Amino acid sequence: IRFGMGAIKGSGDAAVDAVIEKRAEGNFTDIFDFITRVNLRTVNKKTLESFAYAGAFDCFLDIHRAQYFDETENTSMIEKIIKYANKYQENKDAGQNSLFGGMGGAFDIAKPKIPKCEKWGDIKQLKFEKEVVGFYISGHPLDQFRLEMRLCVPLDQIFDPSNENKEFAIGGVITSVAIKTSKNGNPFGIVKIEDYTSSTEMMFFGQDYTKFRNYFEVGLFLFIRGKIQTKWGREGDFEFKPLHMELLSEIRNKLFKEVKISLGLQYVNAQLIEQIQKTTVRFPGNFDFKISVYDAVEKMDVLLLSRKQKVASTNDFVKELKELVGEENVVLA
Repeated sequence: IRFGMGAIKGSGDAAVDAVIEKRAEGNFTDIFDFITRVNLRTVNKKTLESFAYAGAFDCFLDIHRAQYFDETENTSMIEKIIKYANKYQENKDAGQNSLFGGMGGAFDIAKPKIPKCEKWGDIKQLKFEKEVVGFYISGHPLDQFRLEMRLCVPLDQIFDPSNENKEFAIGGVITSVAIKTSKNGNPFGIVKIEDYTSSTEMMFFGQDYTKFRNYFEVGLFLFIRGKIQTKWGREGDFEFKPLHMELLSEIRNKLFKEVKISLGLQYVNAQLIEQIQKTTVRFPGNFDFKISVYDAVEKMDVLLLSRKQKVASTNDFVKELKELVGEENVVLA
C-alpha cells in the first residue's frame, strides 16, 4: 500500500519536502545515509519516530522497527542516530573550512551500534501504524483470528431493517471504552468494537453492565452473540444488543473439532502426501485430521480420516497446510 508521507502524523510538510528533495538525488542506502543527507532542522526526532512507527524505514533490511526505540543508557537508537548525524555534519563543516578538508578522514565517525532486540509482535506493530497513519498497513489485528471470524457476520451487514430481532454472532477488537454515570447515579458503558468492515458502539446499562464489565478493555478480541433491536425511542434506528460474550481466543477449541483439507485427485502424489504427513507430525493436538480427495471429472469425493494422528489447530499449522494445498482448501469444522 502506498500513501503520501504527509499522511504520517508528526511528519510535517517541510520534513517531507526535505526527504523528497534528497531522495531525488539518489535512493537512501541505509538509515545512516538517510540521516546524514536530510536537513535535521526539519527532519527532527518526532519525524523520525513517526516514520519508524509507520514502517517508512522498513526498506532498510538491517534494522527493524523495534530497534529504533530500543534504549541503552537511557538513550534510544533514534537519539543516537541524530547525535551521529550532528557530529558528522560538524566534521563536514570543519573539513570544508580546513586546508586539509579534501584529504579524507574528516568523516571517519563511528556509527552507532544497532542494538539487538526482539521484533515487535504484530499487534504492537499494527497499533503504532494506526496511531501515526490512521489505519493498519502491514496487516490487521484480527488476522490471527481469520478462521474464527468466518463464524461472524460482518458489522457492515448487520444493521439492515430486515435483521430486526434476529440474532447474530459478531467478532472484533475493542477500540474504545467509556464509563459514564447516568442521571440516577448508576454507571453505564459505551464500548466500540471494530472488525474488517466497520465498527459499532454497544451500550451497557444495569445488569448488562455488571455482567459484561470485565470485557471492557481496549485491545481485547471478542466473540459476541446478540440481536439487532430498535434503539429506545428512535424508530428505524438500530443497535446491537449483546447477549453472550467471550474471548475470540477461546472460540476455536469450543466450536471447531477438526482440520480438513481438500485435494484434487490430479494433485495427489507421494511427495505431497509425505509433506502433509511430516507437517501433521510436527503439530500434534486434539483435533481430528481429515482429507477430502475429489475427482472433478468423475464427480467423486472420498473423505479420509487419520486414525493415528490428531493435530493442533494453531495458526502456524494452518498456515503451513495452506502453503501446501492452497488457502481455499483448508478449513476448520
